[in-house]
Amino acid sequence: ISSSTKTIRLMTQAELEATYSSDNNLKALSIDDYELTPAFSADTLEYTITVPSEVTKIKINATKNDSTATVSGDGEHEVNEGSNVFEIKVQAQNGSAKTYKITVNVEDANPINITTDNTSYTIVKRRDNIEAPSSYTETTITIDDVEIPAYYSEASGLTLIGVKDEAGNVYLAIYYADENRYEIYNENKSDQLTLYIKEIPEEKEGFVKSTITINDQTYECLKLNNDTSDFILIYAMNILTGEEDYYIYDKENNSYVAYNDEIMSMYVTETEKYKQVILYGGIGAIAIIFILLIICMRKPKRSKKKKKELEKRE
Repeated sequence: ISSSTKTIRLMTQAELEATYSSDNNLKALSIDDYELTPAFSADTLEYTITVPSEVTKIKINATKNDSTATVSGDGEHEVNEGSNVFEIKVQAQNGSAKTYKITVNVEDANPINITTDNTSYTIVKRRDNIEAPSSYTETTITIDDVEIPAYYSEASGLTLIGVKDEAGNVYLAIYYADENRYEIYNENKSDQLTLYIKEIPEEKEGFVKSTITINDQTYECLKLNNDTSDFILIYAMNILTGEEDYYIYDKENNSYVAYNDEIMSMYVTETEKYKQVILYGGIGAIAIIFILLIICMRKPKRSKKKKKELEKRE
């Protein structure tokens, strides 16, 4: 407290936010040892560079134009053969955002291109760029006279390799050497199971084919005829044992249980009991309402009869 005059300005939240900076530009953008194409400009959002095949890492440097803004996506990144896309996001103090994109093309003198599910991929030749799957052992295979890092499971008999799409995303794919065929690999886990979901081999009586989305992937499944319940069957390989069978999928808990006819009969029995309870309960409720209506309709008639008897006595 002092004797001098002090001025305090009060403002609403909206007035305060109106003072926030909207500057979401970069002041500078570069990659160590390489030049961007085109040359950097705050208003240019997409850039490319090409690096030799031996390059495994690049470092992105991004300087924000406003000190109150935040930057993400810069720093050191791993790259592999072909296209690698990186996004640098700048968020202004007021929340508005801008995204700069850099495509790093790593030279590949002998790319191995494949197509599966109508999508083009390039086979990954560096193990460091592949996320190792569970229960698989590291190995190498030869494709088109090139040694490729791979993973093999004795239980499932599957050989997995890394593949990359045009956007630079890396996936695991099953390589069927005898057929020279590839298939994108999926792995779904619960507490005790690791499953590779496959197409339904044959329909079961009482079920109809349908589809279901699990972990952002769509698969074939079986649902009970005319049933809106969550009873869903999928067909999958147990990665640990290599055995294939039907499994009940619990959507709510994202879990799996081995299917058998006993479980099915128990479910149907419980469902029938539930339907019977609803049916008989509904019939009982209708009967009670009907009786009450009859009673209500008869009461006025009785009161008129009593009134006439009283009039005669008078």
